Amino acid sequence: MRKPAAGELTDALRQYPRARFQALTFRNLVTVYQAVREALGSQLADVAVARQRMATVANSVPEEEPDTAPVPLRKLMPAGCATVGDAVARFVKVLTDADLTEIDRRVAAALEPEAGGLLRVCLGTGGVAGVVATVFEEARAHLDARLGEVGLAAMFAERFRTAQHAERAIEQAYQEAEPAWVGHGPWAGAEVTVVACPGGAGGEPLREVARRALPVAGLPVVDSRDDLTIYREWPDVPLAALPHLGPAAAAAYSAVPDAGLGTAHCRTDVTQWLDVDAN
Repeated sequence: MRKPAAGELTDALRQYPRARFQALTFRNLVTVYQAVREALGSQLADVAVARQRMATVANSVPEEEPDTAPVPLRKLMPAGCATVGDAVARFVKVLTDADLTEIDRRVAAALEPEAGGLLRVCLGTGGVAGVVATVFEEARAHLDARLGEVGLAAMFAERFRTAQHAERAIEQAYQEAEPAWVGHGPWAGAEVTVVACPGGAGGEPLREVARRALPVAGLPVVDSRDDLTIYREWPDVPLAALPHLGPAAAAAYSAVPDAGLGTAHCRTDVTQWLDVDAN
């Protein structure tokens, strides 16, 4: 190489400290970058394993298709929905990205305190099934709140358009709720009847229809969020009046020990009994 001039040598000596400092800085930055890259690569591999485990468990969960058969008369659907699938499709259309974000936040909040987060749970032994259960639970809790109050009274009025039809439906449900194990007797005079249906101002019209339709003085009505239930009970029925204690039942009771099936007081439907931990 040619011999540098005095000015060039002076400039080189002046720039050498800066160039040397930059070279050392870049060398150390490369070392830091390599260390970070190795750590992130390891975490990326863990994430890939966790995703694979989650996909395996998710694929093992059977996907239920919404029922597309017309619902029976006793099942109430929102206006314009003839099947359960129609009602599901209508509800899904109102969900937004904000709902999915909220479900994700709820799942993370449920897993973080005890398990250390979603990734740690997925990498643990047998933890993925717990994650799926948590996702289902938190999604259901959020969607229940998102769905809001069920307008059962409005759906009932949509299904049964006139007061006569509504009263006839409730009266038929009352007749079908009659205890079937034993026939009428003195005990029927002490019958207990309770109706459960939505409360508040929205449910009061439905309660009024039930009071008119059922021949029960002072009909007790309790709150039930999303259904209309008629409960009937005959108290103080003598045991001798039950068909379960008749001659046929007595013969079967006596034949069990002779058949070598144990005693009549043993649960023959349980094939394996588990030990009870007294602690």
